Amino acid sequence: KQGVFLLFGYGKYHIVALVATMELPVLFKKIDEFSRDFENKFSKELKTFQGNVSRFVPTKNLIKKYFKQKI
Repeated sequence: KQGVFLLFGYGKYHIVALVATMELPVLFKKIDEFSRDFENKFSKELKTFQGNVSRFVPTKNLIKKYFKQKI
């Protein structure tokens, strides 16, 4: 399938939304892996989250790790 898709993943303390041009099973796998890694890395921050998103700035490295487009 092609078009624009919103793919979702869920963790205990978060929801992931990925905008993609194709709905591929590998993207769901990457969302799941990202979610596990994200919750492991930020478990303390997520449990006490009160709106300060600056604590999650290092997430950009996880995003690159799992979702960097390969050409």
